Amino acid sequence: MNDREEPTPVPRRKPADQELHYHYNREEREASRKVIWTPPQGSFFRRNRALAIILVDVIVVVLLFFIYLFFLRPMAGQIRIDRYRINTQVFALADEILLTVTVTHDREGDRDQEVQPLLTVSAMGRSVSDLAPLPGRERTIALSLPWSLLPSSSELAASITIGDDRREFSLQVPRDSLD
Repeated sequence: MNDREEPTPVPRRKPADQELHYHYNREEREASRKVIWTPPQGSFFRRNRALAIILVDVIVVVLLFFIYLFFLRPMAGQIRIDRYRINTQVFALADEILLTVTVTHDREGDRDQEVQPLLTVSAMGRSVSDLAPLPGRERTIALSLPWSLLPSSSELAASITIGDDRREFSLQVPRDSLD
């Protein structure tokens, strides 16, 4: 090497060939600096397929949750006895508690039913009896209870009997009316 010569970079060698090959092109390097980034073509979900699948999964889970929430779960205060659907509500009035029970007969096809079973609603030692509704009809029974019979907890225990079937349930008396 001469004193005036500058050191050159070590070239790469091909294993089969002992010739020296330099892999450098100044024009290519300068051209690559001037490349402007362009966003990829296509919609956001076409470029991110995994994100689209996750989004579809989340939508399906939310739909299943709402189907269960509005159509499949048992409603609060609703009881089923055989072919009867029973809705219960408690109202706190100034000097008494009002328990209302609405019984609906679900089947329309049993019109030729010969005997209507006896329907009895009882709570805190008091009871009201009536005939169960005919198919496709509903019947509402109200039971008035004095505040003095309510135990210290604000929970009202009651039972419903239709024919030989009996169900016991408890309802929460609204707290704002207990003061």
